[in-house]
Amino acid sequence: KLHSRTEIYVVVLGGESMTAALKLAEDLRSEGSRVEVDISLKKAEKQIKTALKKDIPYLLFIGEEEIKSRLYTLKNTASSKEEKLSFERIVSIVKDQRN
Repeated sequence: KLHSRTEIYVVVLGGESMTAALKLAEDLRSEGSRVEVDISLKKAEKQIKTALKKDIPYLLFIGEEEIKSRLYTLKNTASSKEEKLSFERIVSIVKDQRN
């Protein structure tokens, strides 16, 4: 099975969120996370399918809602558990999962 080295796949909900998504990905990378941003602007379901095919452990959803609240929906693809989390929490969860 193809195992992606990517830890977080950013699902972009709407084109106007792209700039924020790329910035967030950059911030996550600077914290040591391996991040891929879906820049296809396809529907969310399609982006999710892509991530699942690549077997990426976390999906991070970013749209206007998330940008405003600065809380991002992180979904664990193995357990399907979703939580709205701050940037700092996301970083620590992904780091913990590595160990």
